[in-house]
Amino acid sequence: KQKTAYEIRLSLVGSEMCIRDRIIIGCGSLGSSVASLLAKAGVGTMALIDPDNLSWDNVARHENGGLAEIGRRKNQALAADLSRRFPHLAIEGSAVSEWRQNYDAHPERWSAADLILTTTGSWASDSQLNVVHRHGGVITCPVIYGFLEAHAAAGQAITVETTGPCYQCGVNLVGYIHRAAFEWATSPLKQAPACGAFYQPYGAADIAPTARLIANAAVARLLGGQPASPRAVWIGDTAQAIRLGAALNSTSGVPEAEVRAGNRQLACDWPALSTCPACGSQPQ
Repeated sequence: KQKTAYEIRLSLVGSEMCIRDRIIIGCGSLGSSVASLLAKAGVGTMALIDPDNLSWDNVARHENGGLAEIGRRKNQALAADLSRRFPHLAIEGSAVSEWRQNYDAHPERWSAADLILTTTGSWASDSQLNVVHRHGGVITCPVIYGFLEAHAAAGQAITVETTGPCYQCGVNLVGYIHRAAFEWATSPLKQAPACGAFYQPYGAADIAPTARLIANAAVARLLGGQPASPRAVWIGDTAQAIRLGAALNSTSGVPEAEVRAGNRQLACDWPALSTCPACGSQPQ
């Protein structure tokens, strides 16, 4: 008897993860790495959203199918690559480029999701998602905000529920993250030779610990577990970060001795802010 696609999925990954539905916003270097890890973990359904196209300079850090996918939308290139590698999973690269357009067009998908994860690192995008999550009345699942700090010296995964502290409780109105592990006196952005493009100087190996951090937070939440803390932090090579111009952030909420030691994962608080413009009026 020939197995159905659903039966194959069950036999390969187990029923619990197979039935989970996840929306990923951002399929760049970090988001594509997280999506690949979650596909390996057996997350049954993923909708991938990203408006940007894959370019030559992306190939070294992205998991989007390599040179053959140059010029294609990142989310669709990633969906095609993951579908080839994991044909038992249902992975979709949304034809709607912006997450808000997708949300407006398919609110039922967002309402049914078990988890939403954003790795865009864009305050314009993340702040809007935070407000929609808290006040839109459609999204009932947790949202994980995952990001790398400059030079990939640290990374964080913030799990936000529909009540309690929201993402903006730790971020100011222009997107400065109060609880970043490091502060930088100068911009970490570098300009690519012979063109006007700017990039963050880190490699695929530097991304890996933060990608694992975010993927582990997602898997734990999808399996119904409550995280020990809403905030998971990876601290990389602190000595190297200081050589590159970093200073320890006194408002990070991470014990200084832990940051100085480096190369460790920590569970930390993401406290509510009574004056938060996004959720300060709600009981915490």
